Amino acid sequence: MGRRPGARNRDYEQTRHALAATLSAALLRDDGTPATLVDLARAAGVSTTTLTHYFGDRDGLYAAVLEAVRADAADFLASGTSAGGRPPEETLPGLLLGTVLAWRRFGLGRVFAGGLALGLGSPRRGPAFVSGLLEPFLQAVEQLLAEHVGRGELPPLDADQRRAAALGVLSPVVLALLHQDGLGGSGVRPLDVETLARGHAALLLAGLRAS
Repeated sequence: MGRRPGARNRDYEQTRHALAATLSAALLRDDGTPATLVDLARAAGVSTTTLTHYFGDRDGLYAAVLEAVRADAADFLASGTSAGGRPPEETLPGLLLGTVLAWRRFGLGRVFAGGLALGLGSPRRGPAFVSGLLEPFLQAVEQLLAEHVGRGELPPLDADQRRAAALGVLSPVVLALLHQDGLGGSGVRPLDVETLARGHAALLLAGLRAS
């Protein structure tokens, strides 16, 4: 019996995810300008018709890429933001150093830079970047902080304070990575981001405990 009109192949979602994951590093051209649908089709080795079939348009593809990155990063977030019996003196530096590693070795930096370049000022792509990549990361850090608070290793923090602290944990390191890698700041004013990450974690813990 044939498929009913509008029905999808069984492997539709798997193929869609695989295409989106393949294109996670291709949102921008080498010169930093947004990739066109033709560019993206060439990078994936498929036709533009195939891309529009699975994603509708470039904004739909953009949202799917971020969702694929979030799904593929789920294990990293789960392991990097779970205390697992370790004190915050280990978990916070470990989280930040893991972020540096993922940024530079596993393509997170290119995805993040592409997400910012395409999402800023866009009523569709901006919220997709926030919900697909930025918020899952921040909420995972909030969960880690809550775990340490629950074990008495950090002072009490309400939901707003945990959110502010999570932003405070990530922001300096992400900004440093954008400065050094994405914007070429390593040739203007070099910075050891790993050393920054360790020092920032120590300062943040001291500040939280002093409060």
